[in-house]
Amino acid sequence: MMFRPLSRAIQVAMYYPIRIVAAAIILTALLFIPLGWSSWQTYLIFQNTVAVDFQLQAQAGKIVHLDEVLTMSSQMAAATGDSEWEARYLKFEPELGAAIKQAIAIAPEAYEGEGAQETEIANNRLVVMETKAFELVRQGNLSQAQAMLNSREYLGNKRIYIDGIARSELAIANRIQANLANFRQTLFFASTLAVVSLITLIPLWAVVLKVLQMYIKDREIARQEVLKANSQLEIKVAERTADLAKANEAITGLNAQLKQENMRLGTELDVARKLQMMVLPKHEELSEITDLDIACYMASATEVGGDYYDVVKIGNRIFISIGDVTGHGLESGVMAIMAQTAIQTLLTAEITEAVQFHNLLNQVLYKNTQRMELSKNMTLVMLDYQSGELILSGQHESIFVVRADGAIEEIDTIDLGFPLALEKDITTFIARTQINLHSGDVVVLYTDGIPEAENGEKQFYGLARFQEVLIANHQSTALEISQAVVEDLMAYIGDSRVFDDITLVIFKKI
Repeated sequence: MMFRPLSRAIQVAMYYPIRIVAAAIILTALLFIPLGWSSWQTYLIFQNTVAVDFQLQAQAGKIVHLDEVLTMSSQMAAATGDSEWEARYLKFEPELGAAIKQAIAIAPEAYEGEGAQETEIANNRLVVMETKAFELVRQGNLSQAQAMLNSREYLGNKRIYIDGIARSELAIANRIQANLANFRQTLFFASTLAVVSLITLIPLWAVVLKVLQMYIKDREIARQEVLKANSQLEIKVAERTADLAKANEAITGLNAQLKQENMRLGTELDVARKLQMMVLPKHEELSEITDLDIACYMASATEVGGDYYDVVKIGNRIFISIGDVTGHGLESGVMAIMAQTAIQTLLTAEITEAVQFHNLLNQVLYKNTQRMELSKNMTLVMLDYQSGELILSGQHESIFVVRADGAIEEIDTIDLGFPLALEKDITTFIARTQINLHSGDVVVLYTDGIPEAENGEKQFYGLARFQEVLIANHQSTALEISQAVVEDLMAYIGDSRVFDDITLVIFKKI
């Protein structure tokens, strides 16, 4: 029988029990030492990711929020002359400095290099100009203060600072991804080593215990016991085989349950994505707008994206909106759908005045995010078009206007609103600006997934290349311009992974 060689080995080994035990102990130590070290390394990586990386990511978000608070405070002080805005600025400015120092202390590599120096210089210049603006406000020179905060120098330094913060956030995200990948690799190694150790040590120590048991008995009795043990071992193997069959059956059932759960989750994500795509404006709706040639494009980085756009016709007025929820995935997609529903409701109720519209929309999203405990916010710009006149309100990415002669204009929306769902009331932050459109003029709306898309060398697509494609194709139809942008963007990205949602809305005055 198959167990006779094993029984013979046990009989021989019983004459050298000390050696067998020593060998088992040594082998156990050799297996458990690397297992313990690997488990400890896995724990350290996990602790570092939780205690440092996620804290760093939260700190980066705090820096962005505080910077927006300071910018809004200086802008509102120049606009209203109210000294409370300077008090608010002085309150939050030390917090921003402390947040930046803490972020640098946690991950200095994310805030080093030539780009970081440019960001720091730009920030220092912004602080100097904002301090000067507050001084002008105290002197009653509101127009000079506004002129300084809207100057090319101020806006240029603001753009450098925003781009630097974006690079730091990207470096932080890459660091977290690398640490998580290292954690998964270490955890896999530890799990594999644990399985190997168990497979090796369980039968080893079973043999050791059997040898020690047989060593106590007389050699003649031991020979008889070995024969009995063979019989008993066969019975135990049969029982163990039956137990293993039951365990295998249970595992098979669990696998089936997991498969059903994965199918359910996949179905839910698919439904959410379908809902998100179903509420987008249809081609038939866009074709009914005779004054504008409109083309739209959306592609999410995951199954459900956080980007949003819509085109709504109310009488002779056309309302075009575009927005971006922080992050992407199911939660971001749900917030985008909530925003779409609220906007449709407000427009249907003919609530179109900029301040009232944005504040009511913000209240709806703020209450829902608080109720759902979502740490999400959303940028959104609304365009109100009628008879060649375009009214802009709300804060989002800049807007490009390519005139019929090929000249391009960039409209910064940072002073036209405030991120939604961050504050309960944003009434004081809402502003509007007007653009006159003529036949052949092209207006381009987009989310940050386009300029921040990366190629294989981790280089951004950027606004400059984006504008070049727009200028080169501005005489084409809106759909042809959109296709040219998407084709150039995809060629630039190549085989690199798309990290953010991509949305593009282009309309052309006929």
